[in-house]
Amino acid sequence: NVSLEIDCACLALSVEAVIDVSAEVTRPCHVRFVAFSSGYDNEIVL
Repeated sequence: NVSLEIDCACLALSVEAVIDVSAEVTRPCHVRFVAFSSGYDNEIVL
């Protein structure tokens, strides 16, 4: 079971970043990666 949620926000004076995440798991698990940015009040789910 796979789900995808997409949100969009306009960030003035922002900087583009590339985040590469790699993980190996031996059994199913739930993982959540978040980021924070000044000028944006909510967490950004990666």
